[in-house]
Amino acid sequence: MTNLSIFKRIVCGAIAGGIIGSIIFWLVARPSLWKWIILSTVAGIFFGLMWPLGRSVVIRLRIEDWRLEQVEIQGIRFTSAGMQRRVAWRLFVEMATRIATQPMAEEEGDDGIALSSLYELFQLTRKALAEMEPTPSATGDTVETFALDMLNSDLRPFLSKWHPLWDVYVKTGKNEEWSAHTQFREELAILQRRIEMRARGLAELARVKNVERFFAKAAHN
Repeated sequence: MTNLSIFKRIVCGAIAGGIIGSIIFWLVARPSLWKWIILSTVAGIFFGLMWPLGRSVVIRLRIEDWRLEQVEIQGIRFTSAGMQRRVAWRLFVEMATRIATQPMAEEEGDDGIALSSLYELFQLTRKALAEMEPTPSATGDTVETFALDMLNSDLRPFLSKWHPLWDVYVKTGKNEEWSAHTQFREELAILQRRIEMRARGLAELARVKNVERFFAKAAHN
């Protein structure tokens, strides 16, 4: 905030306070007009200085950030509050911009890089959950249970299977095409469909508009 902005707030607050004080004085018909004006002016200055802070607090503590809402995506029920929406948005961005949901043609990309991206998504998701406050008690699934399901039911089994196989291939020097390449891509496509469905659910929780556009090029065959 600039000095000019602060000065304007002080002046406006002082003028508003003086006017309000004068009006109150005349309404109650008490003596010591100047005392009322001075006190009201000080109060106006204080109000002018504290307004930005108060407004910031109000924005951060909006009622909607504490209200729980439920949505249902493909039979899965989610519960959302302000903090949960922010975490949902963060996870949605990570999922929607990675190989976890974006298609990769048979002849494109690198299987090792794909595995690394999925592992990073696993780590980021776990970190985001560890840093957030638990969802208030509510019926239905929450961002936490949704994300944990993705970690434990989708990513962990896939990575546990394919990371060791890839490491063995790398140790051979990668002189020949990976014999498991075709099967890896087939199972990756299945994983992508599952994570895309979960990403859409997170998008609903985060109130993302027109979600289809994020997956328009991610049509899986």
